[in-house]
Amino acid sequence: MISVAATMALVRGLHLAATLSLLGTAGVLRKGRMIDYLLAGIGLGLACASKYTAGIVLVPLIAASATRYLEQEREARRARAQTASPAVLGLAVAGGAALLAFLLANPYAILDYHSFHSELIHQSSLSAEAQGKLGAPKRGGLVYYLWTLTWGLGWAPALAALGGAVTVWRWDRPEVGRPLGWLLVPAPLLYLAFMGVQGRYFGRWLLPIFPILCLLAAMFALQLANAGARLLGRLSHRVGRRTHREASSAAGGAPRALRVGLLILLVAALLAQGLEPAWAGAVAAYLHGMAARLAAAGTRRPGRRAAAGEPAPEAPIGAFDVVTALPAAIRGVS
Repeated sequence: MISVAATMALVRGLHLAATLSLLGTAGVLRKGRMIDYLLAGIGLGLACASKYTAGIVLVPLIAASATRYLEQEREARRARAQTASPAVLGLAVAGGAALLAFLLANPYAILDYHSFHSELIHQSSLSAEAQGKLGAPKRGGLVYYLWTLTWGLGWAPALAALGGAVTVWRWDRPEVGRPLGWLLVPAPLLYLAFMGVQGRYFGRWLLPIFPILCLLAAMFALQLANAGARLLGRLSHRVGRRTHREASSAAGGAPRALRVGLLILLVAALLAQGLEPAWAGAVAAYLHGMAARLAAAGTRRPGRRAAAGEPAPEAPIGAFDVVTALPAAIRGVS
């Protein structure tokens, strides 16, 4: 029981640190501030200290830094300025922060380097052993890890992550979707390819990429909800076109309400596995409140087009809209 409890605490620390690094990486892609590089580096170092293979979150950071570097180079060429790119300095800051965070969380990596190095070599040799342990599956690493996603992450989230990996390249606009694709898609593929060729494999070894897979699943859920709501909104507008006044009043709130309703169903499916009853209730209450708030906002501001009998343009629900009320739900549980 002590071993299981220690493993669970390690996994939670790993996911928290990896998510922290991804949060900083998202900031690097959006704004490129030094605080974003610092946050990404600290998360990377803490994740590696929890589990060495969690260093895979370095791949999204490199992708975001490369995107920021290319943008800065284009701006410098247009301005004909010869200055050092802030992306290079930011990546150096992230690297220094990662090293410092790793050593603070795992000081014996330098205080007892001989033992650290020998144990690292020992673990690497064990993972390369083809015979594995007694009772271990023999179907092949890549097939095994894909199978573990169906019960470790769940069928619905795993399929949603696959859909997100395909559709993220067309997220919003191409100039937005392509950087997001390079940020989120290569890391899981590289990790699966690397771990799949090892001689020994366990389901928990796939945990470092779960935060990235959850982000891909969430993005696909948002895209699917927005697309479904647009389709249902068009159908409802055509059916209600006979009554001019009813159609104009429904145009402001119905598409948004449909979009929120579909989003609630998709999020419920993605979160169906592994939630404790208290957390499930908090998520349900949060989503219900968000649906009521957004539906009310849609009916309060019909706009000039709705007054003229035309459907008001609806902006897609973004990730920011989905998480704005989450702290209140968490406080309700704790």
